[in-house]
Amino acid sequence: MGNEPLPSRGGAGPHAYDTLYAADADQEARHERQYHRLFRRVADIAIAKSLPSVLEVGCGSGVLAKILIDGGVSYTGFDFNRTAVEKAKKRNGSDRHFVGDATDPASYTALYDGIVCCEVLEHIDADLEAIKLWKPGALCICSVPNFDYPTHVRLFRHEDEVKERYGQLIDIEWIERIPVSPIAGSTLREYLRRLRWSRDNPRKFLGLLGINRFEWLNGWFLFVGTRRAPALRRCAPERTRCRAEIEFNRVIPLPTHLTFARGYCAEIPFKRRPPSKCSKALRHARNAGTHAASGKSRCSASLT
Repeated sequence: MGNEPLPSRGGAGPHAYDTLYAADADQEARHERQYHRLFRRVADIAIAKSLPSVLEVGCGSGVLAKILIDGGVSYTGFDFNRTAVEKAKKRNGSDRHFVGDATDPASYTALYDGIVCCEVLEHIDADLEAIKLWKPGALCICSVPNFDYPTHVRLFRHEDEVKERYGQLIDIEWIERIPVSPIAGSTLREYLRRLRWSRDNPRKFLGLLGINRFEWLNGWFLFVGTRRAPALRRCAPERTRCRAEIEFNRVIPLPTHLTFARGYCAEIPFKRRPPSKCSKALRHARNAGTHAASGKSRCSASLT
């Protein structure tokens, strides 16, 4: 991969994420704790499915990658933010991560049996085009949020919305709801402050207390399935010509003193489309031939 700018996700270029990935160690640790439950579940599925090798689309700073690698999965991952990739290389080794874009076919040249794509598709305008680049038959473990964010271009409120958008490209086996932890990534003081600030919002307040967290706080839809094979385009079979059409396209001999007889040219094959009912067309063709052989014509246009 070169050093040229990569396409943007959700209207935000790669550098829009520099602040996130340039955070200090304490902020980064909080961010990791916030997503730990989701990442742990993704890794558990990949390990349970016995995936020999995985390609992660949008590896970030390599947090999920480390869990997968520690679980014995052969791992490769890419991200379009260079700051994130540099952090991931320091965390997991330089040979496991590279800079790439989800909508670039060159990002998928590595060998892999499964795709991991968490918290990425909602950032990409052309998310379906990205999925089309994934290898058919690969197991896909993906997540999308049920909450909005400045860099999100879409969110999902129900499992049916996930199936409607991605079901044609991924044969989805199941969808799970992963609620966020109300205290992950926060100190006790910060958590109590959030409770106090949300007292005028009963649903959020109850969500922070652990009641119906997915609906009233935030969460992710985690879906697992197999990348469908592209549908083959079926060529239209060659149309078989019926007897009536053959006779319509055949030159009918006419007397030299007649120019036209029932619409048939004496020297040019009939090129108009025959009637849909072959029996009627065949009868008309035969009648035209009979009139032409006898020198008779119903056509008023004749030369004398």
